[in-house]
Amino acid sequence: MNVKLSNRNVSAVLIVILSLTLVLSFGCAKEPEWKSLNDEVVQEQNVTMRARDDIPRTKVVPSLAPGETNTKDALTAVELYPGVKAKMYWGKGALVSWATMEPGAKIPEEELTEERIMVVWSGSVEQLIDGKYVPMKQYNKVTNWTNTPQKDFIYLREGAMNGVIAGNKGAEILEIYAPVRADYVEKAGGKMPSKRIVGNYDIVPSCVPNKVLNFYDVQYTNLSDMTANSRIISGRRVQCSFLDVDPGRISPYHNHPEEQLMIVLRGQIDETVMDKTVTMNPGDICYLPGDMVHRGEYSSLGCDILDVFWPPRSDYNEKMNDRLAKYHAIIPQSAKPVLEHDGEVSEPFLNFTEGPSWLNGSLYFSNMWFASDWSAGNPQKSNLIRMGGDGLEI
Repeated sequence: MNVKLSNRNVSAVLIVILSLTLVLSFGCAKEPEWKSLNDEVVQEQNVTMRARDDIPRTKVVPSLAPGETNTKDALTAVELYPGVKAKMYWGKGALVSWATMEPGAKIPEEELTEERIMVVWSGSVEQLIDGKYVPMKQYNKVTNWTNTPQKDFIYLREGAMNGVIAGNKGAEILEIYAPVRADYVEKAGGKMPSKRIVGNYDIVPSCVPNKVLNFYDVQYTNLSDMTANSRIISGRRVQCSFLDVDPGRISPYHNHPEEQLMIVLRGQIDETVMDKTVTMNPGDICYLPGDMVHRGEYSSLGCDILDVFWPPRSDYNEKMNDRLAKYHAIIPQSAKPVLEHDGEVSEPFLNFTEGPSWLNGSLYFSNMWFASDWSAGNPQKSNLIRMGGDGLEI
């Protein structure tokens, strides 16, 4: 049977064919090469999938091969500004920068087009906040028995003014940007799409913006069976999980729709990505795209890891909020510590205390005497201290 088509019908057919071609070419995401193997492992290990529909296709090309282990030391140090060099890696939605600043070096004042989380990893800086430069520092050395380590961090939203000046001994700073910071990628030799897709997520930041905070004041969130705890710092578009895992723990096969940029900070982990196991040591990094299945076996030393998730994991935020609610049910959020007794200047003098324990309306704690160099102890000079309504007594 012969069918004759009018010019109008021919045009309609061509439009349909062209439309289908465009849909196939641009509307359907090409599946990654690793997906078929990943699906096999998911099925073999009976992994429960978790889905979300708010993650956009940013078209950013990650700097690391998916699932492969690299080392931070092997990354090229890129000069961002005079006296400021950084080793950077990024995924589709977040960029991590470990920047070394020479004494007095500056990150020029700029208006941020990304949200930024910055941690002073070593040394000191002055950070621009609301038009003024504010000191930020890090130290681990405890100079006496009353002070504690400090590691300052800050969260800035996009649109905020940013600027950093290194202290007189220089600094190393950890910066996390979301979305991926285009000018940093270009300086590192990478490519960015012509249009940057930001993405919006129903996440409340875990900390107040434009305020210097101490990393060690962030309460631990228990993530699994009391053996994996994390200090979580979340913005609106990115989440940092500073994970502390007990020795010998085994993490089962799992995956999540959020991408993960992982670096080992301390200890060791045998990380299995799909069907390949690699031992990761301090400084080793790995990029895990969303939904890539993985597991970990932690060494006898345990392991500290920084995981950067894009977008933020809502399940982590729920666990964090639950832990904080229980914590503040005992210690109100507005509570501030009050010095009740200075054992260096007032009797009874305190040397090395442990406790306290609560019993019958009073606090009890031990007061043990040691020489200042820990070379000797003296049970006769040690005692039990009771703190009641009338103060301290032996």
